[in-house]
Amino acid sequence: MAANSAARLILRELLQTIRASEEGIRADTDIEFLHEYRVAVRRTRSALSQIRRVFPPEQIRYYRQEFGNLGRRTNELRTLDVFLSMELDYRGRLPVDLSDDISPLFELLNLRRSEALAKVVAELESEWYGRFMSEWERFVHQPIGQNHPRNAREPIIKLARKRIRRQYQAILERGALTLHHPDDDLLHALRIECKKLRYLLEFFAELFRPEETIPPLKQLKRLQENLGAVSDLGDQRDYLYSIAEVLDMERAQTRRTLLAIGILIETVDREQQAMRADFAKSFKRFSAPRHQQQFQNMLK
Repeated sequence: MAANSAARLILRELLQTIRASEEGIRADTDIEFLHEYRVAVRRTRSALSQIRRVFPPEQIRYYRQEFGNLGRRTNELRTLDVFLSMELDYRGRLPVDLSDDISPLFELLNLRRSEALAKVVAELESEWYGRFMSEWERFVHQPIGQNHPRNAREPIIKLARKRIRRQYQAILERGALTLHHPDDDLLHALRIECKKLRYLLEFFAELFRPEETIPPLKQLKRLQENLGAVSDLGDQRDYLYSIAEVLDMERAQTRRTLLAIGILIETVDREQQAMRADFAKSFKRFSAPRHQQQFQNMLK
């Protein structure tokens, strides 16, 4: 299959996921609808940038920017969904005599979530969104045009091997640097590179034998779990700080709530430090010679 046709097939499947998730988000029946929507939007954006030189560059720039905007407009709602889903876990981390004092935090989060959901639903029902998605649907069904770049007609297997190999090498190089300077910014950047490789492996899984793709993907997922935990715990800590700053300090109950939030921040921070300390072990396992050989075997 030509790379252009394969890329459009991938994008059409992602579009189906986006469309299938929209009604669930509006109905607010399950937070997984928003999660699936966001993942499909991210993968769409990744496919546009990772499957290179198969579409005109001006179209790539436009669609990547707009799908990036779609993702950002759902950030707050997803953050609140995650926090609220962890309420029992957060209460369990507190001393028994403070577990009820965290209630004002979740009351505030529920209020914010209602507001965030209303914004997202309004976006999905806006004239701009309807026009943009119709435009995108036409794009993913277009045939190869005369002005398409040189990779448009390349066999997709050739392009897939090239992109996977380059992305894997980029992770090895960035990971080696991060081993020496494991700060949050470098760990987050490495996490993004790992996501790109994960998406490539999933996009093109049908081009390779399962026994070739499963072992490398397994190792990648383990590294992603570590990097994801470091990033997510940092986000939780920062969000808890932001909530503490807006609470009314004049009320006695609020002061106990702030104490409970402070304990949660300390707990989350300790967990993040532990996961950051585990990064070296996770990356060394991922980059071990035998695991590198598994990638090389897949890409022969």
